[in-house]
This record gives sequence, C-alpha cells and structure tokens, in this order.
Amino acid sequence: MKKKMISSTEVNYDNLLNEIQGLIQKDYASVSRQKFTQLDYCPTGNAAMDFILTNQLSCGGWPMSKIIELYGNNQTGKSLLGSLALISAQKGRIFIREENAYMPGVGLLIDTEQSFNGDFFAQLGGDPERLFVVQRNTTGGKKKVVGKTDDEDADEADDKKKDDGKKKRGSVDEPLSVESCYEIMEKFIERVRSKSKNVPIVIVWDSLASTPTQHELDEGARAIDYGKRAQRHGVGMRTIQGVLAQNNVLLIIVNQLRHTMAMFGPDKESVGGEAVKYAASLRVHLKKGKRIFQKLDGKTVLGNFGTRMDPKLLAGIQGVMQIEKTRFTIPFRGITFDLFFRGGLSPFSGFYEAITDWHRDLGGLILPMQKVEKETEEKEPEEKTEGKEKKAKTSRNWLYQPKDAAEPIKFSKKTFAKLLEDREELRGVYNLEEGSSLPGEDEIEVSEEEDNSEENPYATKSDSKRAGSKDAFAEDDE
Repeated sequence: MKKKMISSTEVNYDNLLNEIQGLIQKDYASVSRQKFTQLDYCPTGNAAMDFILTNQLSCGGWPMSKIIELYGNNQTGKSLLGSLALISAQKGRIFIREENAYMPGVGLLIDTEQSFNGDFFAQLGGDPERLFVVQRNTTGGKKKVVGKTDDEDADEADDKKKDDGKKKRGSVDEPLSVESCYEIMEKFIERVRSKSKNVPIVIVWDSLASTPTQHELDEGARAIDYGKRAQRHGVGMRTIQGVLAQNNVLLIIVNQLRHTMAMFGPDKESVGGEAVKYAASLRVHLKKGKRIFQKLDGKTVLGNFGTRMDPKLLAGIQGVMQIEKTRFTIPFRGITFDLFFRGGLSPFSGFYEAITDWHRDLGGLILPMQKVEKETEEKEPEEKTEGKEKKAKTSRNWLYQPKDAAEPIKFSKKTFAKLLEDREELRGVYNLEEGSSLPGEDEIEVSEEEDNSEENPYATKSDSKRAGSKDAFAEDDE
C-alpha cells in the first residue's frame, strides 16, 4: 500500500503551533517557540584557530554566551589566549550578527594566580587601564556564598565563634575563593547590563585550579577537600550558565592538569571535577611543540627542548591546539601555531595547513579548494642519466574560487601569503591593520635532535611536515 505524505500546509501547522503556544503560556509564560539566532564570535588572534573552532573563514573565534575551557601544562599559551580575547574586546573586534558590525566589549580578568603583567598586556596591544582586573576579595560584611544553603552558613558561623582569632569571612582583604569568583562574575554582568544592554562582555578566569574554596581559606591548607571543591563548581556552573546565555557573555576558564593515580586511561586530568567538563561548550587542550630559534641571518630554525643552541637566539615556541569537545563544528581536530616572545601569537601560523587539510569543511562560504597533482620529470644531463631511471616529482597546488571571480586563483605554499594580501575578503577577516606584514611560508630548518615535544594524536600530515619530522609530536618524558 502506497503511503500518503501530508504536508504542513494541509494541517495548518503554523496555526497549530500558535494555538499551543497561547494555551501553554497561560500557565507557564516562559515557554515559547525558540527563534533561530546565530552566535557572535570573539577572534582568537590566529586565523587557523578561528577556522577550526567555528569551521568558517569569516567572523570566527570563541563563541559568545558560552563557557570555554583552556587546559594544559605550563608554558603552552593558556593565559596568552585569554589575554588576546580581552584585547579583541578592547579593540572592537567582536562581530555582532544582529547589528552586522564589529563592536568593542568590556573585559574582566579574574586573576587568582596574581600573575597579571600590565607591561606584557600592553606589549600584546592591549590597554591595561581599560581592563577590569580582580585579584583580591575586598567586599565588606557577611555575604551570601554561592552554592551554600542557610543551614550550612549557620553551621560555619557556629564553628567560627569557637575561634575568635580567625578573621571574619569577607570583612577584610583576602584572596579570591571559588564562591566569591562566581559572585563577582554575576555582579559584574549585572552592573554592566544596567548601563548598556548590547555591549559584549568577555570574562577570563585565570585560573580555576589555583582558586581555593572558602572552606580552605578559613581552615587552612590542611582543610583541602576536592569533593567540596567539585561541589562548589557544580553549583556555580549551574548558576552562571543561564546568566552568560541571557547577557551574551563569553567566559574563558584557564585550567591546569594534575597527575592521576589511575592505572588505565589518561595519566593527567583537568581540575574542577566533571561539572566544568559538562558545562563547557568548548574544551581546548594546549600542548608544547618545538622551540623557535632566530639566527643572526634572519633564518628561522625549529629545535626540540634539548637542542644545543645559544639561548640568546631563542625567539619563541610552537604550540599544539587540540579540540577535545565542541558543540559547533567537528571535534578532535588539531593545529600547530607559533608563539613569539616579543611579537606574541603569529596571526597566520598553521593557517595554510589548516585550510588545505580541512578544505572540505568550509561550510559553503567559498567553493572548496581543489588539490592539483602535477607530475614533472627531472631534467638531468645525458651523461649522468645513463643507467638511471627518471624520477617523477610531484608539485602540489591549490585552487581558490572567490565568489566575485569567474576563474579560480591558483596558489601554493610559497604564494599563500601573497594570496592573503591580494584578497580583501581574506585579509579583512582577521582585522589586519593597514601596512601590517604577513609572514611568508618559507622553508624552515629543523635541528637534528631528539624530539621531546608533547604528543599530538590529531596532527595532520601537513603538521608533521611543518614540524620537520614524521614523528613530530613524540611523547614528552616529563
């Protein structure tokens, strides 16, 4: 029997939904039909990161109104990426789709590590005087702590009466706690929204692992209880998620890794319990790559952490970014990026590899790039070719098809920087200032030393070639 297909117009589907909405809102006014809205994005400062995070070439980066977790070992660029997000907010690089324009935002840095350096922040291009920084909790009087009931507060108050020598919570200057951080974020968002309804807000918490609970501050170092810390984060995340979504606030949480005692599974885990992992819409794992040395003749050399070279020539390091969890694009993708000590994050490092390796995932913004393989025979003198077979050399080229051009543009790795300079739609995406130079993709020498960089299981073939060896991300023996 042939089945009949009933269309939505025959049953007046839209009228049915409107009637249901009118009936349900009589009892629950908050229930309504969700309108489709596209997310706003805050640029990361690197074109390759923007591309793999959002799978689009324009207006990409960190998604607003979401929780982002950056975790990894030390010296992997976690705090730097958080600072660059704050700088993007100051310079007006956050793209608001509703307004169809770039807008400046308000930045807040919760610095529980006491490591913020205003000179380095200014060197990256930011203005420390326009940034809100919280390093201590100076609220006066007894405050309601997020994640605690009235009975728990009463029990702690009874315990404090037994020891008069202990300071009263919140009455004097004291370090930030987990509870006070969540409270400060809520109050900050409330105060900003009271003055402006549309300005974007970027909050960076650096770092979650170094933030103690209020119980640890009151009782001392011996009162460390990881179960209570995870419980506080669970309550705080459930509270702050709705506030971020309603007010278009980006929250970047910088986290650390700790060794685990488990015999199976990963030997390192991020701090904060499972609540942070579930609440985060995007989790990014940052790892160490190779060291970057700058010779006197200007040539760049990649070396491992055991490379024997003059420390004065050390110019930066290579980092590895892996997407462990995402709700916006394809997960488990990774790139390498260059981080220079004086110049900061290279804006186009890893972009050629990312755009050629993931060219099928452009999402229709531009036509897919096509790989062209061309075989050519090496020409050698006839005297030397006797008894030898002719070798076939493969050259790789790509075709970029702009929407406003009839014929595609051919480019290679050496001419990729020139393509970015010529095409306004590519150059304008990354907010490059007039006169700024684009780094070329020249051949990079690689030091023949044992590789001690961290493992990148998601590295592509281009990443391995760029790092200079087949096993470019060998496991770190720390």
